[in-house]
Amino acid sequence: MTDAAAPSLLVVELGQGPAAAYCGWMFAQAGHDVVLVEPPEGHPLRAPSGAAPSAGAGAAFLTLASAKRSVVVEHQSAGGRDALGRLLRAADVLITDSPELVAAAGIETGAMQETAPGLVHISISPFGESGPYAGFAATSATLYALGGHTYITGEAAREPLNGPRYFPEFLAGATAFVAAQAALLERGRSGAGQKVELSAMECLLAGHQFTLTRHSYQGMALERTGNRYASLVGVNFYDCADGVAALAASSQAQLEQLFLLTECTDFIGDPRFAALATLPENLAAFDAAIAPWFAARPRDEVVEQCQAFRIPCAPVLEVDEVLSHQQLQARKFWRPAEDASGRSLQLPRLPFRIRGSRDEAIPAPALGADQAVLESLPAASGAPSSAPAGGVSAPLAGIRVLDLTRVWSGPVATRMLADLGAEVIKIEHPGSRGPLGPDGGAAQNWNRNGLFNELNRNKKSIAIDLAAPGARDTFLALAERCDLVIENFSPRVMGNLGIDFETLSARNPRIVMVSMPGYGLTGPMRDGVAYGTTIDSESGTASVIGYPGEGPMRMGVAFPDYVAGIHAAGASVAALVDRARSGSGQHVDLSQFESISAFMGPAVVEWQLTGVRPPRMGNRCPDAVPSGIYPCLDDRWIVVNVQSDGQWAGLCDLMGRNDLAGARLSTADGRLRWHDDLDAAISAWTATRDAPALMDELQAAGIAAGQVLSGPELFADRQSRARGFFVELEHPLVGRHEYPGLPFSIAGVTTEGWTDAPCLGEHNASVLASLLGYDDAAIAALYEAGAIADRPQA
Repeated sequence: MTDAAAPSLLVVELGQGPAAAYCGWMFAQAGHDVVLVEPPEGHPLRAPSGAAPSAGAGAAFLTLASAKRSVVVEHQSAGGRDALGRLLRAADVLITDSPELVAAAGIETGAMQETAPGLVHISISPFGESGPYAGFAATSATLYALGGHTYITGEAAREPLNGPRYFPEFLAGATAFVAAQAALLERGRSGAGQKVELSAMECLLAGHQFTLTRHSYQGMALERTGNRYASLVGVNFYDCADGVAALAASSQAQLEQLFLLTECTDFIGDPRFAALATLPENLAAFDAAIAPWFAARPRDEVVEQCQAFRIPCAPVLEVDEVLSHQQLQARKFWRPAEDASGRSLQLPRLPFRIRGSRDEAIPAPALGADQAVLESLPAASGAPSSAPAGGVSAPLAGIRVLDLTRVWSGPVATRMLADLGAEVIKIEHPGSRGPLGPDGGAAQNWNRNGLFNELNRNKKSIAIDLAAPGARDTFLALAERCDLVIENFSPRVMGNLGIDFETLSARNPRIVMVSMPGYGLTGPMRDGVAYGTTIDSESGTASVIGYPGEGPMRMGVAFPDYVAGIHAAGASVAALVDRARSGSGQHVDLSQFESISAFMGPAVVEWQLTGVRPPRMGNRCPDAVPSGIYPCLDDRWIVVNVQSDGQWAGLCDLMGRNDLAGARLSTADGRLRWHDDLDAAISAWTATRDAPALMDELQAAGIAAGQVLSGPELFADRQSRARGFFVELEHPLVGRHEYPGLPFSIAGVTTEGWTDAPCLGEHNASVLASLLGYDDAAIAALYEAGAIADRPQA
């Protein structure tokens, strides 16, 4: 997709961790010039891992520094600060992930607005720059815990589990890319840069599917259910003859196909399985009936046969199998890059194809390899630059979006676009929210779904059957007046409906379309059926989660869905930024599979360096010894990560266990050998303590710790309350409820005027009249033809 004519932005990355690194990686892979500013000792991610000490750099660095340039700046010296200041005055974007580093480098927001008024500064931090947790030490594990994901991952009645290392930070980085592109779009109108402040914890809070609405709508807490997705009978892992398969039969039609395939036809029509959410006492009977069919066949045969029956199913892959995956290879997601030593690694590409994105991989730079960049910068003028005139509006104000997305991944993307000021018109089938119901529709249950309402705030609804007479012409007329169309159908659908990109762009050359099918628009698996719960497994994510010595474990939410949604939001806004320059639209091809596979990039690179599959370590972390999740009073849990010898001495002091502070355990290697014994000692101590108070005590001692929060506790958490993260909205049928807000603050966006999700077809008449000029008779004719509706069919 590289377009040599596309001008690149100058992006400066001044960070210490994986969040800024991932955001910078996205800019670099999108074709922009990313300059990584490093201290003389190098970026912390350069440190080789214990598993590959001869690699020269850590796998995360080798992955995420691809296509970047490196300069060394001693920011505490006058010369270093001068060089950094000149670099920032020339830059379009600054990405940081440590407020402490920003302060140490002498970067002050007010002064930067004077000297570099067009600079967009994306400031990422673990918990935000305000609130009681602002100064807390953070790790991936503490972010998972305080973000509510640990509580719902793992087996019931056992300790909860963390997800893969760095995923919380990568999610923050991907979200930061959205925010940066939005701020750049606004800068294109006003000329003004700005500082955007983003919380990694809030990114995780926004990334829940049922956790929050289960409590806010039903007063219940979502619990751990192992590899079965909640109480959905057809969503589970099954052992095969040579591996494990992830099944996700999530509709009644898919269940019936499964019963036919597995020759369990007696279950068709069985009232025990007539509803997708099955009573716990019936789950064992289901598993006992279908498990033998899986166990008798090789994994890949199981997946092939399920897919032939249009049943979502995927192999649970190890990281090396992700590298050799036929779809990823066919789409050239993994690309070879050879460094100066002659070593070649397969590195991931951007998970969406957009104009200007890089086709070839470029290896990570040597430390300070591009020092000449600093020498070419002009000297400071000494006078402040002129500030842009005029105010800043919501970044996507004036942008109109047709949203054809369904379920979770797509609506996540369009919710963010709507929050940023876009007019989002949801195009939905009249039956998409469920049936009329046995009461003849009196209760309007289709408008009462908590998850739908959480995902579709600030949108308008047109309920239209695109296969009905007159519907296609209406849709095409709407597309002529819109800026963006986004859809997550299988690749065949838009063409079958006669509304593919070629048709739309012929009528509106400026239109941007973002397609986000499970496996992308090309490749041998383009038509495969995929859900987040199967992509979780096929991407290798589940292979690195689990109790030691046991099988793979999925995450508590369909995390790949949310990750794909965030990447789709970033791709959408980036394409709009490009259109502002070029004047032309484009078709963006986003693969949900590649979106989460990008997060697995460092693990795949680590395998290339070592040839060793990562073991399932439970809650232990390679750079924190000891580390784990430990029991507290009242059936609560706490994450504790000891990251230095000094922190270990401090923990021993807090526990009153100076007998553990001797030379034998004074180093990480020594503690690693006795980790089981240390876990027992820590557990005995934490079991007598209150989790919230203990977290504060450990954090005060500089030890990364986080309470494992449940759904109800997320709403009550003092950090979210202090920052006003949750937004209360009123729905005409279900009343007032709180929902997760936007995980970053950006100029021109407030929650004032936000609206709850629309009722089905609520805006049929108003949108068709205001945008297309349809009169009452024309609208009535569409109702009569069944093209539009405001309730499901009987």
